Amino acid sequence: MTGSRLRPAARGLVVDADALAAESITCFRWWTSAELAAHDGPEVFGPRDLPALFAELLRDGAPAVPRALGL
Repeated sequence: MTGSRLRPAARGLVVDADALAAESITCFRWWTSAELAAHDGPEVFGPRDLPALFAELLRDGAPAVPRALGL
């Protein structure tokens, strides 16, 4: 990607810092399932209902067909 700043991140990921800034993403981190379930802070997840979706995945397993998540 021409003009983008790429920097290595944890676990071998490559992060496009300009793209993150354009999306107003100031940080990212791994969350445990307990942290997701208990979350009531100001952070916004993408998809927005990530805690519920993750709980459903743990409870019911993977869906039979792919599911559109949206924001």
